Amino acid sequence: MTELCLMVAEQSLRLSGIILFLWVLRALLRRIPGSALYLLWILVFTGLLLPFRVEIPYHAEAPAVIAETPHATDAPGNHIEAGAPAAEKPAGTTGTPAAERPAHAPADLLPLACAVWAAVAAGLLLINIWKLAAFARHLQGARQIAPGVYETDRVEVPLVMGYLHPKIYLPSFLREEEREYILLHERIHLRRRDYLIKPAAFAITLLHWFNPLVWLAYHLLSEDMERACDEAVLRRMGSGIRKEYSMSLLTLSAGRSVRSLPTVAFGERGIKYRVMNILHYKKAGGLTLALLVLLFGTVACGTFAQPVEVTDPPQEEQPAQEDHSGDALYQALGVTTEDATAFFQTFQQAAADGDKEAVANLFRYPKQLQLPGADVTYVSSAEEFLPHYDEIFTQDFLDAIAGMDASAFTQEGPAIGWGDGAVWARVYDGEITMASVFASREDRYLAYYEGNDNDSSGADAMYQVNGIREEEAQAFAENFVTLAQADDREVVASMIRYPRTLVVNGTETTLESAEDFLAHYDEILPEDFIKTLESLLTQPLSYRYDGTFLGDGALWMSSAGGELLVDSLFPSDTVQMKPAGGGAVTVAPGTEP
Repeated sequence: MTELCLMVAEQSLRLSGIILFLWVLRALLRRIPGSALYLLWILVFTGLLLPFRVEIPYHAEAPAVIAETPHATDAPGNHIEAGAPAAEKPAGTTGTPAAERPAHAPADLLPLACAVWAAVAAGLLLINIWKLAAFARHLQGARQIAPGVYETDRVEVPLVMGYLHPKIYLPSFLREEEREYILLHERIHLRRRDYLIKPAAFAITLLHWFNPLVWLAYHLLSEDMERACDEAVLRRMGSGIRKEYSMSLLTLSAGRSVRSLPTVAFGERGIKYRVMNILHYKKAGGLTLALLVLLFGTVACGTFAQPVEVTDPPQEEQPAQEDHSGDALYQALGVTTEDATAFFQTFQQAAADGDKEAVANLFRYPKQLQLPGADVTYVSSAEEFLPHYDEIFTQDFLDAIAGMDASAFTQEGPAIGWGDGAVWARVYDGEITMASVFASREDRYLAYYEGNDNDSSGADAMYQVNGIREEEAQAFAENFVTLAQADDREVVASMIRYPRTLVVNGTETTLESAEDFLAHYDEILPEDFIKTLESLLTQPLSYRYDGTFLGDGALWMSSAGGELLVDSLFPSDTVQMKPAGGGAVTVAPGTEP
């Protein structure tokens, strides 16, 4: 309840300025139509009820950041940080920190104040419900003279009563010539749902009972509601009834039977103001309409806009971005030549130091393990591999690793190899990890394996091997075949990795771009081959460390460089599209890739 109380208080305080603004404007500009003012008051009461705010950011000048320059003469304990005060204040905040503000009222009085607010609001609501029920009983026995219209000698002014099934009640002493425009007035109330809007505004006023300006706003809303109906009657029946209409209003204004209730009544509010408005009413001109548009915008912003100060962070010199456009390894896998070299040097150093745990932790698991005279087994962690470490990393193999040049490597698909393939690393999500080591390719290695029935983690086995999600690969292959069936050649060409080598009857052609591919499209993707690819989609995908493929390799795809693309297509024994130069990037010492 405390939070609700504080929210109501904040809204009441914030909208008090809007209420004062409209009050003064209303007094100065008498020509503003009542219907326009009525809508503006509805806007204000909506703001009093709803906590909804639209944050409007505005920029404040960023605090200056003074760079700290070290000096050789600085002594410990005597150093002053020149930029500290600005840094301690969070960006986007204004004013004095809460801890430094003086406390104007004891915090323990807040629950009591909120309890008083709730009790008074509830009490006022109950009193008015009782009065409304008593008045409804007072109207019993009224005589129906038309559908939804009743006549009684118990009221002194025409009014609308009821919420679910509202009825019009007329005093029995009304002259016949008055009935037409008075009934029209009340029916306009019904059409505009004023019988619901007014009690809703009254209930909101009770929530803000402590604010006299909200009571003023409710009083003015009631007046402008009636003015809006008066204007509608004049537009409908013409200016010829102004005199009679005004006289009826003056005559009926003596009645006060419903003054204190949230009930729509003809002669209830602002009689003098309404009569003057009736006698001098004119349709709004272009200038007035323009003023109203500006006024609506102003009130809407004041009601629902919440300015929020945004301080731009101080501009600091950004380090220059390195240009890797000439690094073939970076273009293929997203890691630089320097990254690969540094990773292998780390591996070499850990192996030379005999740091078995460090070496084992460089691998990504699970792996298949082959030892002499034993069946292939699977290890799922560094802890499972460490007991077998010495059987793989023999002294001869350690000497071979130490003699390898870290900067001389080969890139094949998503893998990076050293020592003619004795050591392989792999890039997963931009990170290099150890993939395979072959102390002997026949009977002594720790390597990738194609599938993982022993993986208890439930991870995608294909992803573990080549970094391609099975679901992603399946969707890519289906999309490629669908586009090929639709003969959408340009999109198909955009799904190929370039450059490629096209071999047709032993003759090689380099495909440097999509344009080159399109020139040979019918050779690479004949109709019968497309049908073959479609039939292969029903089979599970196959994969190895260097890619994923359909069937026995009719279509190959890889995610080198973080983008899934087609690497190879084999429509027949005589037509093949494959990686240019075998798809390898070889880096020798002192050479650019």
